Amino acid sequence: MKHFPNASYLAVEPLEERQEALETTKRRFTNFDYALCVAGEVNGEEVDLNVTPDLNGSTVEGQNPGSSRTCLVRTVDSLVIERNLSGPYLLKFDTHGYEIPILSGSNDVLTNTTAIIMETYNFQLTPTSLRFHDMCAHLERLGFRPVDIAEPMLRLHDKAFWQIDILFLKADSDVFQYQHYR
Repeated sequence: MKHFPNASYLAVEPLEERQEALETTKRRFTNFDYALCVAGEVNGEEVDLNVTPDLNGSTVEGQNPGSSRTCLVRTVDSLVIERNLSGPYLLKFDTHGYEIPILSGSNDVLTNTTAIIMETYNFQLTPTSLRFHDMCAHLERLGFRPVDIAEPMLRLHDKAFWQIDILFLKADSDVFQYQHYR
């Protein structure tokens, strides 16, 4: 909000434990809203959410220690239409391996998306998740290319590369027209 104060913001959050903080943010910023659900591929579907004790490792299809609960799925396309949000869009993913169903439920929004910030992993978090290099290839097939990285994280266990946020822009972005180093 500091950098785009006039933009509209929509957070999609499946953890009911975060609702109070979301309500506080909504009261503070009139351009902020949230949906308490899982973003996914099919509206009305229900999925099992693995909820970790610290909440931060929670995900659909997760294998971390924790409890499980059923959550309603909404597509990003339907949430954007419902709230009458116009593009261009920037999508931020912090979904711990559940990115492909979310992207599949965002077909219309992706046509008017300028940038995607994707938390990607070097390890197989869920049976269907993509590792970072496969995510780069998948997003390129959807018309996006990586342009920057942020916050690389090493695994506590052995300091192996664990995750990184990657900024993807539309493949036809001006930044990709210049093909030189200097």
